[in-house]
Amino acid sequence: MNKIKTNDSARLLQTRNALKKRKPAFKRQEAPKKMTLEVKWRKPKGMHSKMRRMLRGHPRRVEPGWGSPSSVKFLSKDGLKKVIIANVADLEKLNNETDGAIVASGVGTKKRVEILTKAKQMGIKIINFDADKFMAKFDESQKIKSEKKSKEAKDKAEKQKEKEKKAAEKQKEEKKTQAEEGQISAEAEKEHQKKELDKTLTKKDAA
Repeated sequence: MNKIKTNDSARLLQTRNALKKRKPAFKRQEAPKKMTLEVKWRKPKGMHSKMRRMLRGHPRRVEPGWGSPSSVKFLSKDGLKKVIIANVADLEKLNNETDGAIVASGVGTKKRVEILTKAKQMGIKIINFDADKFMAKFDESQKIKSEKKSKEAKDKAEKQKEKEKKAAEKQKEEKKTQAEEGQISAEAEKEHQKKELDKTLTKKDAA
């Protein structure tokens, strides 16, 4: 019985997909001409409306014949029921055979990666975007971020090393200057003592 039901669903999905290819884009009357009007469908009501009267050469109206079969309505192309999820806990409630996950638009990158990893483990299909492309892009961005971070750390270490080297050279120059100043002051002191001694000897000789 389940096999017959599955085959019937597959046939109805094929019918729906073929119908969707021929299905026109139902737009509101005058929407392509007037920017102020929304594109979404509104029933034409004007007394002289060519679209309401379904005259040849005018856009098609919404009619029951364009609808999908009720048993496969709102299902994905693969025949999975669309379920919106926002975290890993929501993902655990799904059945991988009948349900497909739609990750909510407000979910951040970190949580999205967790959801995709768990979905891959559980064998659940993500409907609203390509999970493999997203993960490849994420891995590449993480690699670039890691390389950038390591480069910044290396540059910072080199700058610190250069700073320490300059500080050491400055300290060495200061010590050298102090030593030279000390030597000059010592020589000046000796010269002063010599002059004082000469003065004393000169006084004694005069006496």
